[in-house]
Amino acid sequence: MKNKVNVEKSGYVHYYAQCADCDFCAAIQTQYRTAKDVLRAVRKHVRDTGHRVTIEAGKITHYERG
Repeated sequence: MKNKVNVEKSGYVHYYAQCADCDFCAAIQTQYRTAKDVLRAVRKHVRDTGHRVTIEAGKITHYERG
């Protein structure tokens, strides 16, 4: 008999945005509460400046034998 594997997905462990052209950055751990807040700030920065911003996102998933 095969053992079942339970998978539990959690939210973002980190969500960090950094501009390639200036010192703009945004992260969940700093001034923003959710990934959506970070995305909103990034879109505004790109729209206002034309700069290129990269987002690094890390999620956590737990696996265990059930």
